Amino acid sequence: MPFQFIFNYFRQFFFWLFLFFVNRLLFLVYNWSLYQENTASELMTAFRKGVYMDVSMACYFLALPLVLLFVQSFLKKNRVTSRISKYFTYLLVLLNSALVSGEMPLFPEWNSKLNYKVLLYLEQPGEVMRITPFSTIAAVIFMVALQFALGVWLYKRMMKSQRQVQTPWYSGTAVFLLLLTFDVLGIRGGWQEMPIRQSDVYFSQSNRVNLLAVNSTWNFIRSWMKNKKNLKGNPYKYFQKEEAESIANSLHPEFKADSTVSVLKTRRPNIVLLVLESFGGDVVERLGGYKGITPNFDRLSREGLFFENVYTSAERSDQGMTGIFSGFPAQQFTSVGAQTAKAPNLPSMLRILRSAGYQTSFHFGGQLNFGNIKSYLYSQGMETVVDEEDFPSRQKTSRLGAHDEYLFARLLKDQKPLREPFLSAAFTQSSHSPYDHPAAGHFTQFGIHNGYMSGVWYMDSCLNEYLNKAKAEEWYDNTLFVLVADHGHSSPRNWEQDAPDSRRVPLLLWGPALKEEYRGKEVSSVAEQNDIPATLLAQLQLPAEEFEWSKNMLDPQTRGFAYYCSKRGMGWIDDKGKHMVYSTEKDTIYNTSYLDAFEAEEALKKAKAYTQVVFDRYLAY
Repeated sequence: MPFQFIFNYFRQFFFWLFLFFVNRLLFLVYNWSLYQENTASELMTAFRKGVYMDVSMACYFLALPLVLLFVQSFLKKNRVTSRISKYFTYLLVLLNSALVSGEMPLFPEWNSKLNYKVLLYLEQPGEVMRITPFSTIAAVIFMVALQFALGVWLYKRMMKSQRQVQTPWYSGTAVFLLLLTFDVLGIRGGWQEMPIRQSDVYFSQSNRVNLLAVNSTWNFIRSWMKNKKNLKGNPYKYFQKEEAESIANSLHPEFKADSTVSVLKTRRPNIVLLVLESFGGDVVERLGGYKGITPNFDRLSREGLFFENVYTSAERSDQGMTGIFSGFPAQQFTSVGAQTAKAPNLPSMLRILRSAGYQTSFHFGGQLNFGNIKSYLYSQGMETVVDEEDFPSRQKTSRLGAHDEYLFARLLKDQKPLREPFLSAAFTQSSHSPYDHPAAGHFTQFGIHNGYMSGVWYMDSCLNEYLNKAKAEEWYDNTLFVLVADHGHSSPRNWEQDAPDSRRVPLLLWGPALKEEYRGKEVSSVAEQNDIPATLLAQLQLPAEEFEWSKNMLDPQTRGFAYYCSKRGMGWIDDKGKHMVYSTEKDTIYNTSYLDAFEAEEALKKAKAYTQVVFDRYLAY
């Protein structure tokens, strides 16, 4: 009977959900000393939100048993498939129990769920056993045995009454396809455009509470998949470690806050940081872009301090965020901010600002699960994160969520009660596909780029309306507005992703907190998006030594340069604006403006050393 087929599947489904609940409960009890200061409401929310990720992991585990149930439905009195399913489940229970039990004692030290790094340590099991206390080993063995025994007992109890009933091929196939659809949707977390990410279960300022909600096995598998290429170490070993460190260190002068040019009227201005989606240089007339695309931003650029040679190392939004808030460059094939085990260890401009009395908040009209941006923000110390879930349904008229006009309206509303000083960040999205914004069709002369160009124009108009309304707010007179892109865009000029022009983005400091003598001025030195933390913190006379890869753009001693990466390789732009792009696969320079071969090789040497050391830091986080 088809009903028995469905019943057998969901018994196994709920078996896994209950087991994951037990895993989470034991993890909490074992590490209770770390959670005893958290409220009961927070802990209950972690359990509730964790179910979302548990469903995904359960559906992964049920993929093979579902196929076996399908085969079994056509067989009469055949026990082979049920035995395969049973012992396969026992194996998964054992592996899951070992993973959860192993991370319990490591959590206080690592401050993260178990991740791919454990595989590096397991290459030397003798050393692991030598440095691990016997009491810890005994506790882990006991917890594995306890969870495995419970899992086996529970599975036997739940599947004891399982009946094998032969069904007609047509009804069995229909039920199988129905359950397969459920399983696939469960794996990806539903119908939504982007599959489930760790960010979907993040909700608290406490990173430990967020990690309690994360399914341990799901997290480990995702961590392994993201880092399996790097399990043997740094793939960019161009120099001896000491030589690479020496070259990389020579590029950055010692951070000195007192040597910077001071451009602010006050040491503690409010900071409104506006991250503009795909806001490449080609839409800004002052950077040689098309006229009339961003008339309001162009006007603002002539009223503030404009940085005209800023490049982004990133290709994606999550990489751009780590550059803006952590001053950490992008990596070629991975993203440090998207990994929940690494993100909390990154330098944090937000934590420094909070220690200086700043309130922090972030607003976005869409989902922040892409690239785990929400989890990254919380791990960095962002106090309040507003995203699509916080907008009323009538405003979520885009496939991505709420349009920029609603984003800026919500931002302005939420800024009213803020205690000064504050950092209030917002991230636009109308210039991101599918471009279903209210201004769709505004431009018709750009072919396939009409949607993008119209989206940028629409965002620019929403930005202008927001700033005009902000002028009436009490906090406005003590505010510095920082406007920068998350990354560039190919634009109607169809730049290759490796071309420097595709990575050039505007950066603007604007507002009443800026000294009059710097309004309308420009900074022409070559800089990177990840130079923002050191530059801002120096203006506030706050420490920035931990931002190893961030330069103070307003320090006369700073040597200008920019690094970026792509799927093909890495790019380098020197202080004179000359560039070269190097293919890591073909070991050759394939795009360069250097006429002198020696100069090109020197630039390549710097780029290689920079890449090697940055990736060493990435692996260490």
